Amino acid sequence: MKALKFAAVVLAIPFATLLYPTVARAKTVSESWYLEGPRSGADVKRVEIALRRLPGVSSLEVSQATVDVRFDNAKLSDAQLKAAVAHAGDFRLTRRVD
Repeated sequence: MKALKFAAVVLAIPFATLLYPTVARAKTVSESWYLEGPRSGADVKRVEIALRRLPGVSSLEVSQATVDVRFDNAKLSDAQLKAAVAHAGDFRLTRRVD
């Protein structure tokens, strides 16, 4: 009986990844961006609020020149990050290469 339960669990894991492929591919990503457009602390705060509202954002640091964000790439894309920043005001994200 225990062997049957063990076999069921062992076989269930690969099937779960087939049924829920995002679980298998989800990973947390850290990205750094240049932030263009904010002229005041209020502008920076608007960008921060817009990004914190997005699903999958786990940590965020916004300054007047940069955005460092950590997020789940299965729930959020770069395009969604850019759209949220643009919607917050006349701001734009550009890729930061270190």
